[in-house]
Amino acid sequence: MAGNDLFRIMPIRLLGYGFPVGDVFGERYRDMNTRPFYLVGGCYIWAHCFHRAFRAYTISDNRFITASLPSHETNAVIAFFDTFIFETLASYLIPTLTSTCVYWLVDYLQGPKREGDSRARWPLPFIFALFTIIWFSGSVDRGVGHVMNDLIRPLYSARVDVLSSL
Repeated sequence: MAGNDLFRIMPIRLLGYGFPVGDVFGERYRDMNTRPFYLVGGCYIWAHCFHRAFRAYTISDNRFITASLPSHETNAVIAFFDTFIFETLASYLIPTLTSTCVYWLVDYLQGPKREGDSRARWPLPFIFALFTIIWFSGSVDRGVGHVMNDLIRPLYSARVDVLSSL
């Protein structure tokens, strides 16, 4: 499904990283208003959830297609929550934790800040944290996709089978 999903194509996918980018900017520039970054990230997540739910709703009208697809592709409610879980992990939680840890690690490795330090030293944690978000984006998406396929999505099919047997 990721190959056909407009929200998973790379230039648009970067909009989903508004939360970690906002946190990195907040770490670097404490007085900066980071709400626009959070707004972009939140709008991306909700738009992706509604897009997948609408697409599952339109696919569910065709019986030939729904017979070959799993429930998280054809049931609008399941598609909505499946996308919400995926985006919460892949766009918010994992990138935010990773970029924040990288920021703190690089800042710690540079040693204590002194008045006479060069100006090039100060943005290094910021640059490394932003680079980490972009560098690991594909790996995080694939890893969360595997976790979803192995642990979470089998629960959907079991639930649908129980409901259909009643």
